[in-house]
Parts: sequence; structure tokens; C-alpha cells
Amino acid sequence: KAANILLDEEFEAVVGDFGLAKLMDYKDTHVTTAVRGTIGHIAPEYLSTGKSSEKTDVFGYGIMLLELIT
Repeated sequence: KAANILLDEEFEAVVGDFGLAKLMDYKDTHVTTAVRGTIGHIAPEYLSTGKSSEKTDVFGYGIMLLELIT
């Protein structure tokens, strides 16, 4: 979400708040036991299936851009 995009002293964007991030072995599945995140920023397919993909990242990026321009 837009609140997690920070600017450094040269006004370069830096992502903050990795509260839900974790490193995983590429052999592990991406299935989680619970859907987590900020309501309104969660992709509909992630809400319904609990599985994330590149599409869920694109959805979140789109929501963040919408917040920035409105």
C-alpha cells in the first residue's frame, strides 16, 4: 500500500513494512493457511483461493497507483 512506499534523501522509492514477508525455498509450495493483508489491497483471487501469484502483485501495485493519483 502507498503508506509502505518511502522516499530516501534522493527521493528514490524504498519499500517498507515487510511484516508478512518471508523467505521460502523455491521447492516449497506457495499455499498459505490463512489469507493475510490489508483489506482493499488484497487481490480477489487471493481472497478466494489463498494462493498468491504474479497477478496478485500486479493487483496490489494497481491499487497503490490508484491511491497515489486520487
